Amino acid sequence: MPFFLSYPPTSMTIHGVERDVHLNIEVGIELFTLLLLVIGIAQGFGRASVYKALHDNFPAHMGSVGGTVATIGALGGFTLPVLFGIAQDLVGIHSAAFMLLYGVLAVCMLVMYLAIQREHHQQRLAFARQNNFLHEDASNSAALPDR
Repeated sequence: MPFFLSYPPTSMTIHGVERDVHLNIEVGIELFTLLLLVIGIAQGFGRASVYKALHDNFPAHMGSVGGTVATIGALGGFTLPVLFGIAQDLVGIHSAAFMLLYGVLAVCMLVMYLAIQREHHQQRLAFARQNNFLHEDASNSAALPDR
């Protein structure tokens, strides 16, 4: 959704065979408001899932780990508006903030994917070491846990 919000209002003229075709692309105020509402709801679910994951992984240290996560979130809440202004000044388009937000989202999704893949690989390796699969033949490979 940040992609649709980041796309600036565009006017295009296509020179056809018999006449010119004028094309205007922009997000109306209704769609803009709806997309922001959906993004806000998604961010709420995201924040709740982060604290649920903290509870699942660090139940004895919820205060310190939760405080660290909140500090990192506050740092993002402080720096992102400044970066939004810088992006708008550099690009010169009002939707530059959403372009930056889209980029941050893409980087976060990539990092999360790589972290999940690394964790999955470490779990499979630990399972293999625990069951001595690294020194046996491949006939036991059926016992490895699936994704």
